[in-house]
Formats: sequence, C-alpha cells, structure tokens
Amino acid sequence: MLNLLVDLFYFGVIAANFVLAILMFYRGSQKRASTIFSLLIFCIIGWIYSAYSANYFSFVVPSTMAGFWTKAAYLFTIPIPALFFYFVSIFPENRKFGLLYDVSVFLPVPIIWVLTYFDLIVKGVSFLPNNRVVEVFGPLIDVFVAYFFAYLVLSFWMLIRKYRSKSGTSKMQIAYVLVGCLIPVTIAGTTNLVMPVMGITYGWDLLHK
Repeated sequence: MLNLLVDLFYFGVIAANFVLAILMFYRGSQKRASTIFSLLIFCIIGWIYSAYSANYFSFVVPSTMAGFWTKAAYLFTIPIPALFFYFVSIFPENRKFGLLYDVSVFLPVPIIWVLTYFDLIVKGVSFLPNNRVVEVFGPLIDVFVAYFFAYLVLSFWMLIRKYRSKSGTSKMQIAYVLVGCLIPVTIAGTTNLVMPVMGITYGWDLLHK
C-alpha cells in the first residue's frame, strides 16, 4: 500500500507540473518569461521521473539501470539553476538582455553536461550490503554543487531585492514565486544533493519493501 502511495505521489507531481507548464506556455501574458518557466517545469518533470526510476531500479527491481537513471536525473537537474536565474532576471518586467548575457548565464549548462557524460560529476550507483544504495560521484562533483547553489542563492537574492523595490501586482507576483520556490528548492537541494554528497542515504528502500 505504501509503495502504491509513493508511486501515486511521484506521478501526481509530474502531472501537476506538466499541466502548469502547458498553461504557462500557452496562456502566459509575458511570452518570454512563460517560455523559460515552462522549460524549467519540463526539466523538473524529467528530474522527478528520473529520480523515481533510479529509486525503482535500486530498490524494487535492483538493476544496472539505476545508474543510467541516476545520471539522467543529473542531466535534467543541470539546466534548472540557469533557467531559474534567467527567469528571475526577466520577471516580472519581461526584460530583454543582449546575446552576451544570455550566453554567459547558460554557458555552465553544456560544460557540466559534458563533464557528466565523462563520469566526472556522477558515475552511477553502488549496491552495498543491507539493501543500501549510494550514488558514486566523480572528482568534479564540487563544480556542480558550486554552480547549483551559486545560481540559486543569486536568484533568491535578486527576488528579494525586486520584492523590496516593487509594489502592487508586481510585488505580489514576486512574493508568489519567492514563497512557492524557496521551500521546495531547499528541500530538494538538501535531500537530493547535499545529503547524497555527504554520503547520507534516506530510506527509499523502506518505502518499497
């Protein structure tokens, strides 16, 4: 029963994010901001599904596919900080920047993708005794961690500055984004990045017994 509830939770979150992305893409009054936010949501969907698949092939049907889906989860996660930072940069004014700014914001994404392909960020998973599974990181995992948190800290700093300087509808919109993103980003960053890097596992095997 618990296994079913976990599965329903995963796919419920995926479905909700998919609907949100479609609505933002087709109904957003600020087309550029809506497009970036939709891409952000689709990356989150890919990350959630990949994380679910990695857990499934780690604990339900132990398989080497767990390593594949673990790397896939990172491939989907890598663009998220850059997309979120760029979204915050143009929201809510729908500002336009030059090509140089756009390239500089997203430049780390293809670089870290290449590093991940060559197992320098994450290699896969290792099956340990007592039904424990841990991620095996590459020698440059600190590069990804630094990029991830630097972009997110700058994004939330920028949101707070905008919140203090705006008023009316714009202030309310920024507040929604700030509150709606701060809690899930903190939880996800802690459980899916900080804890694994520190070698702390958190019992997905218990949920799937």
